[in-house]
Amino acid sequence: MRSYFSEKSLPIFPIRYIDEKNISILFKIDFSKEDGLQFVIAGESEFQIFLNGKLIGYGPARAAHGYHRVDKYNLKDLKEHNRLVVILASYRVNTFDRINTKPFIQFELKNSNHIIASSNLGSEAYLYEPRYQKVVRLSYQRAFSESYNSKYDNKMFLFGNSINLPRLELQECFDGKYLPRRIHYPKLNEVFAALKEKDRAFINGKKEIYQDRYMFNEGMGIFPVKDWVVDPNKVISQIDYEKLSEINNTLKDGQSLAYAFKNNETGFVRVKVKVSKPTDLYIYFDEINNSKDFIDVRFYRNYLHDAISYELNAGEYDLIAFVPNSAKYVRVTTLKGEAVVESVSMILLEHPDSHKLKYHLNDKKLKLIFDSARRTFASNAVDILMDCPSRERAGWLCDSYFTSSAEILFTGKNLVERNFLENYALYRYHGDMEKGMVPMCYPADFFNNEMYIPNWAMFYVVELEAYINRHNDNKLIRQSKKNVKDLVKFFKKYENEYGLLENLENWIMIDWSHANDPESICGVNIPSNALYMAFLKAAGTILKDFNLLDKAKRLRKEIQNRAFDGEFFVDNLIRNDEKELVRNNRYTEATLYYLFYFNVINKNEYPDLSQKMINDFGPHRNVEMTYPQVYPCNAFIGDYLRLEILLRYGYSEKALEETVDFFYNMAKTTGTLWEHAFVHGSLNHGFASYAANIIFKALTGVKRIDYINKVIYKGKTLKGHSYKFVVPINNQKITFSDKGDTLIDGYKIVTEE
Repeated sequence: MRSYFSEKSLPIFPIRYIDEKNISILFKIDFSKEDGLQFVIAGESEFQIFLNGKLIGYGPARAAHGYHRVDKYNLKDLKEHNRLVVILASYRVNTFDRINTKPFIQFELKNSNHIIASSNLGSEAYLYEPRYQKVVRLSYQRAFSESYNSKYDNKMFLFGNSINLPRLELQECFDGKYLPRRIHYPKLNEVFAALKEKDRAFINGKKEIYQDRYMFNEGMGIFPVKDWVVDPNKVISQIDYEKLSEINNTLKDGQSLAYAFKNNETGFVRVKVKVSKPTDLYIYFDEINNSKDFIDVRFYRNYLHDAISYELNAGEYDLIAFVPNSAKYVRVTTLKGEAVVESVSMILLEHPDSHKLKYHLNDKKLKLIFDSARRTFASNAVDILMDCPSRERAGWLCDSYFTSSAEILFTGKNLVERNFLENYALYRYHGDMEKGMVPMCYPADFFNNEMYIPNWAMFYVVELEAYINRHNDNKLIRQSKKNVKDLVKFFKKYENEYGLLENLENWIMIDWSHANDPESICGVNIPSNALYMAFLKAAGTILKDFNLLDKAKRLRKEIQNRAFDGEFFVDNLIRNDEKELVRNNRYTEATLYYLFYFNVINKNEYPDLSQKMINDFGPHRNVEMTYPQVYPCNAFIGDYLRLEILLRYGYSEKALEETVDFFYNMAKTTGTLWEHAFVHGSLNHGFASYAANIIFKALTGVKRIDYINKVIYKGKTLKGHSYKFVVPINNQKITFSDKGDTLIDGYKIVTEE
């Protein structure tokens, strides 16, 4: 701990609130201008840092149970007298996006010569009463929404103004160890939305009030509905709109303004407003417009409470959301009061290095998809690799397997994946699930301690091997070996007499399709066993265990011999009355892709099947006419596996065509890539950034890059396409172009068929 902080600073928190849900504390530091000032901070659960009213930081970068990452901010643009304000929120409920741990904060303001201020028992800490405590949860997966009362006052963030809030007594409190952040800090750039529509807004009592499980499930640690101080959902759900002919930025009783960003953006929604008459202001947003008749912002569409309410007196306000979220469309509404909305913007919370990859694509559709993939990656890789930056912000396995490939393409490194995998390496069983298993997403504390996805645990080890193949990181390998050994032991108990996994338990996840049906996953599930073969190979490589490598080879033969019916591989094997394993005669497209992707089968061994897979399946198949007995797959993960298989077998043009067919409408609609192939759930999903890798590989012919031995393996490059990629590799760059490639010293190209 002392390597990050001096003995002058202490980890502190007002002990009376240490177990309270959704408590916000304000910490204040006033200081004079000096050169070379740095603010060092660690804390839990979530904090924002303001310098003279400007948001300069958000954290912490998430870590495993018992660990906390340290941030360091170099302070710029100082005035003669300055004020640092930290708002720390302690949630103390289980969520998918962070651990439920005791809150604290520790900080130092210093330069190379001395410490100017540090956290101690005399630090100025105040109960942040402007933010209501007892409110609706944000979503099933995330903690609490935001609602503010009339005590909200921007002036307290500026030097010289008093803070009229209860000052709190502090105590020393800390449990854990400190880790470096490692990842570069978001730039917190700002993009502005354009005013598109003005409406009359009125309550329609006949409209149904939206309800969701996160509002009523007390096992999630919520506040009961009867205790909510305010309920914005009840109001906004029943608002109807009537377009007005005039479009200006003035709001009066019962009016609403609709704004739109060019793209779906992620960060902190910001609204600057001048209030002339006290108003209850509602700010709500969504990633898409849900109507052709008017801008229909359904804050609940993605199963979360994308709404913030403010009770504002007359005055000028700079309203910055505390929790990050995603939006393309924003509504600002008042049912009573009067105000002028000066601007609506988003302070972006993105990976700062996502622009390191420079590219030019003549094909406008491919470029739009690539731009959208970059935007999707940037918003899902701030501190860990996330599934989405809105509903969950959770670090899911399997998603991370794909997103990590986008990370090294866009940034030349895997700094975020490194932290992500380190968090898993530091995970230790604490009664949260079956011993030997790893969490399906992490850092997290779930409501149901028995839930896990065994398939994602196998993907975890496969991803570890991929990371090791890219980076000489002996420390992470050593840290991760215990998890790998424990998982090998865990899965062994499910092996039958043939070495096949049989009757896997818990949430078996194959693909968002009929491949997840109970009829497909029971008994010996073939996709799970294809993944198990890859898991055994990866575990054998990491542990240098040749028995596991031999076991993977035997498993491959068992799958081939038992699951093929002469035309297709079945989804699963089940026991007949004589307890013999027999084929279940259920077929899904996802099974086909798992088998080819993980090299359980290949085109040389099964030439007819491979041609059917390439030519007869995919997004254009008429399921009713072509192999109707084979259920189609979904975007995640079947279609992604298919695209990679097409590239592997040299069908690059077809891979590009299907990429355009699949992603172009998403990119055109939101500027981000989606969770599903249609408007449902998150419209900005981390794994979808892998589309950039597909486009890059298809155009350049690059099959893989061996970063350790500095070898680029290439197949055929596509003719008739104009492109240029300047690819970052650590701190160097390699150019791939239709005009020819330019390598850096030490790298060579090896041609593969």
